[in-house]
Amino acid sequence: MSLSTLFTSSNRSGRFLRTLTTSYVLLGAATIYSIGLVPLLLSHGGVSDLGLMNLVVQFTSYLSLVDAGLTSCSIRQFIGPLARGDTIAFSRQFKCALIISIFQGMIVATVGFGGPLLASWLRIPPDQIHLFSSLFLAQCFIVALGFPLRPLASVLLAKQKFEITYLVQSIALLCSLALAWFGFSQNWGLWSVIVGNSLVFVLSSASLLIIGTRNGFLFLGFRGPPPSLRDVLAMLRDSSSFFSGPCIGTLSLVLQSSVLSRTLGLEGVAIWSVGSKVTSLLSQVLSKFFESSFAGMSELLELGQTQQMLRRFAQILFSATCLAFLLAAIVVLSNDWFVQFWTNHLVDWPRICTIFVSIGLISTMLGKAFSEQAKVLLYWKSIQWGPFLDLLATSLLLIPVMFSPSLPLYSLALALSPLLGSLALNCRRVRSVMAESFISHLSLSLQRATWAALLFFILAILWWLF
Repeated sequence: MSLSTLFTSSNRSGRFLRTLTTSYVLLGAATIYSIGLVPLLLSHGGVSDLGLMNLVVQFTSYLSLVDAGLTSCSIRQFIGPLARGDTIAFSRQFKCALIISIFQGMIVATVGFGGPLLASWLRIPPDQIHLFSSLFLAQCFIVALGFPLRPLASVLLAKQKFEITYLVQSIALLCSLALAWFGFSQNWGLWSVIVGNSLVFVLSSASLLIIGTRNGFLFLGFRGPPPSLRDVLAMLRDSSSFFSGPCIGTLSLVLQSSVLSRTLGLEGVAIWSVGSKVTSLLSQVLSKFFESSFAGMSELLELGQTQQMLRRFAQILFSATCLAFLLAAIVVLSNDWFVQFWTNHLVDWPRICTIFVSIGLISTMLGKAFSEQAKVLLYWKSIQWGPFLDLLATSLLLIPVMFSPSLPLYSLALALSPLLGSLALNCRRVRSVMAESFISHLSLSLQRATWAALLFFILAILWWLF
């Protein structure tokens, strides 16, 4: 089978591979960007500036909470009408999503003015509060301007036509790194990062508009009469079911960052961001398996091919699990050396944390797999209440960190929380609709590869310990 046939856009598997591959290209560019940015920040401002910029980026990324589940809901709701060719229903849903997104963007821009309050909560040093607040406001405006484009992005994701946008974003990230380097050389300071982020926004927005226009999605989206207030409220009601995931997930991240900043300070934030960088990136690698297959599996469900969809899920799940064990073993063997090399021995990363973040890589992948599948199957109770279990587990495990601040204890809490949260609930719900067991859908070679990868991970830990 030729590559052109394998990656063709004429079938579901080809579209999945195109989306998955280009998403990895974007992830690679993001990895180069993040790895290249850290030495720039360390050389021009030190560990303190690195921690400050990380907090700005983290807390503006938490503003995805304002999305209120609309993006996930839009993707899932667009798939049905587009698969059936119901352009009237699609147009109504698209315009409802656009109206809501515009108001959400206005909320994000308003939140940007709360930088001084956030700086006080995070105990930012007084001489850096003004800089933090200004950077936070600028980044909030960049995020806010992107909200009205989210419905168009949802359409492209629903139709699995996002590969060009992924590639454009990849190029934009590399260009923004070069722009940040130029800005630091011109003494722009941390504003160099903001200028680079602005470039990424402009190029990715242009890509969405061009691709959406060429494929006719903008035309279809604006066909027909404007939606009624009842239609908008119905969209809000449906998106509220998807809201608990991003809402509670964002609250969990805020909790983690707040505990880390308040107990270990900006240096603790910087050390954690560097030491956990590899597993953070690898978690994104593994999550792409389920994010890229979401639209295809949802389409199979909409067309009544439930068992075929579940067989695909089992195959993707065990492939990702096998890869997770292999990657976790590599992290155990190489992360300590990488941190020292990357930071030129300027960051003191506790070695035991490497074991914990490698376990967290596996547990996070499993949690992501079953939570995404619950959304495909539209198991509303799992979608709504599962994230609360995750937050509860994280909160309980972080309590000891508040009384005994320690980076190893913090990393252990984050490694165990996915296993003690919604995983059991989502796994039980998915398993309940399968006519056969997971194992019956797998080839013997994939089963053996998964067991071999698990053994390799265990041996890597033993090698590290002894």
